[in-house]
Amino acid sequence: MDKVLDLRFKGQIDPKLNPLFNKIANDVRSNFNDLVSKISEPNKTCIDWWVGGPASRNTLVSPFFHYYCAFHLVDELCRKNYDISEIIVESFALEKILKQYFRVNGKSIQIKYKGKRLNSHFKQFIIPFVKIPLLLFRRIYQCLCAKKTKYLQRPISDKNLTLIDVFVFPGYISKDRYYNGLWDNLNSKERETTFFVPTFVGIPRKKILSTYEELRTADRNFLIKDDYLKISDLLFATGHYFRLFKIKISQAIVLGIDISSLVSDELRSMRGYSGAVDALLNYCFVKRIKQRKINVRLIVNWFENQVVDKGWNAGFRKFYPESQLVGYRGFVNIPLWLNLYPSKIENDSMVIPTKIAVMGKGLVESTKEFAPSQKVEVSPAFRFQHVWNESAAKPDTSYFTIFVALSIMSKESFNILKLVKECLKTTDLNNLRFWIKPHPTMSEETLKKGLSGKWPEEFILIEGPSSDYISSSDIMISGMSSICLETIALGIPVIVVENLQGLSFNSIPEEIPQDLWRPCRTYDDIENAIEYYRNRSDGEINGHKEIGLQIREDYFEPVTREGVLKLLDIEGDA
Repeated sequence: MDKVLDLRFKGQIDPKLNPLFNKIANDVRSNFNDLVSKISEPNKTCIDWWVGGPASRNTLVSPFFHYYCAFHLVDELCRKNYDISEIIVESFALEKILKQYFRVNGKSIQIKYKGKRLNSHFKQFIIPFVKIPLLLFRRIYQCLCAKKTKYLQRPISDKNLTLIDVFVFPGYISKDRYYNGLWDNLNSKERETTFFVPTFVGIPRKKILSTYEELRTADRNFLIKDDYLKISDLLFATGHYFRLFKIKISQAIVLGIDISSLVSDELRSMRGYSGAVDALLNYCFVKRIKQRKINVRLIVNWFENQVVDKGWNAGFRKFYPESQLVGYRGFVNIPLWLNLYPSKIENDSMVIPTKIAVMGKGLVESTKEFAPSQKVEVSPAFRFQHVWNESAAKPDTSYFTIFVALSIMSKESFNILKLVKECLKTTDLNNLRFWIKPHPTMSEETLKKGLSGKWPEEFILIEGPSSDYISSSDIMISGMSSICLETIALGIPVIVVENLQGLSFNSIPEEIPQDLWRPCRTYDDIENAIEYYRNRSDGEINGHKEIGLQIREDYFEPVTREGVLKLLDIEGDA
């Protein structure tokens, strides 16, 4: 039977082919990393290259790896004589690459470009001249708001400072979400020279002024980047798009075909442009504080190795080469989120920290996969210190409570809710309840709008930290999130809903036994898993708690003053 193959970045790969697609993705990870390193070599010193999508290896944002795997999928299917009636693409470059591949290999398969070609070319021409001024205006407004509130800023010490990279968004402005327990383990003298440097995420324009007011009057010290940026920095950062046309891309031969046009097309597509601007402003910020002679002895980067991190790290490694630069990884490794794994060329190009701190000994070796000589050490699991606390909270025996923790990826979250909703039709709902926890960046309105049909009465929306609910749950359902391993560490079973339409971002290390977690693809899978865990014996429950204890020891370093001082390289009385 003929099949239509949808190869769009956010398309819908046939669920029957999805396992093969993900197998290919896992098999070619290393080759793809080598390819990006090769392409990056001529551009090692170009900051605009490093804050662009192709060099990022960020598989959530950049389509480069998806197209790379899609090309290999087509090759695999052709070699197996799989009947493909039509291939759907959204990339002119991928269309040309596939046509060339078919000519070379004597194949004749129709390729359909999804969209109007003239309209696409028009958008590519006009969007930069709309988007760039809008972003520039927002950044100018943000600087004006910072200037208006600067009178609230507490004095910056002239001593050697410790700067800590952090994100702030609605609900977590002065409230800490990233380094819980760090500030509490510092004495007054140590706090005096410790400053958090915030990056705004999802802050509405009308809330920018009040956000600065809250930051400047918070208990913790904040150093505001916009206090130091100049208009020339804003123009430099927003001018990133035009400088990309000067970057030359070398050949990239894959399966006998040059695929370098995928890189060129992405660079000029405006995809990830706002992130690149933030990255370049990070770079400019470091340059400006150096000019202002602010002394910095140690820098902590919240290290996801995204483009914003590269701008931050490139700045500090260039302008503060004698200072210590640590990348703190407060989450688990996810094999197909490739940017999490630093590469040798990134270190050689000085766009990543000189040292990486992970939150458990079980994460050390995997972090060094593409950079064996990378220095990696263990630091406290700040966001997960509750796994070591003896919680008095226990599941309510009157209910079987299922905690549904949604991720930052809206499409994945809606798919999870859709599948769980389908389960309601056939599952025994007696004493069953679902706690629904949206990601902090998703509003209740957006969540309910994304789930078609009536909102089930069994779905109870909850607020506050997930840690307040995990111990009171019987099982958890989630997708791409560190909360999966966090929950298993408490001996609570997890149902991981896999992505059936593209790359699967499983966050549970392969060493973890699957009797405490189950990958699910359909609502039948979820229903069966719920019934299985619902009928665990007392012996199985105790056995799962034992497994959880070992996971805690391997992946969640306790938060202690000694661990905090080690991370910040402070000599003190631990």
